[in-house]
Amino acid sequence: MNLREWQKEGWKFFKKHNNCIFKVATGSGKTYMVIYIIKKLLEENPHLKILVIGPKNIILEQAWVDELYNNGFPVNRVGIYNQSAKEFSQVTLCSIQSLHRLFLSGVYEVFDMVIFDEVHNYGSTTYLKYLKKDKKYKLGLTATLERKDGRHILIKRYFNNGFSEFPKV
Repeated sequence: MNLREWQKEGWKFFKKHNNCIFKVATGSGKTYMVIYIIKKLLEENPHLKILVIGPKNIILEQAWVDELYNNGFPVNRVGIYNQSAKEFSQVTLCSIQSLHRLFLSGVYEVFDMVIFDEVHNYGSTTYLKYLKKDKKYKLGLTATLERKDGRHILIKRYFNNGFSEFPKV
């Protein structure tokens, strides 16, 4: 995988922090960079279990599934957990709406890494509890972290204030 310079910086930042938020403009290559991070982590530890949580099933199925497949993840290494499918795999995709069931069932605990796509959506009391949970690796993605209600400050807190905006201006 060939990374842009800012994506290389993002990888270094993630390796240093393991628990951070990336603010990157829409269409700039966030998903591609995260897939690179996933691949690098799996090279180091092939037994990692990774959960990707997205705001909507359509985004997970169109953006994430396509990007994973196009970058070398075979079908048997990608699972989807939602209302109609309960497929767990090395990389499991879950909508924010299905996260509550996953959390209550205790399955959330098996994941070593959680990626919160559109992390700015997690400012409610209900969703903040998912961010609070410690994980070996945690990554939030957003194009617009700041919220009018100021709850982005709480979101950042659960990522140990590890925050970087890419590309650097």
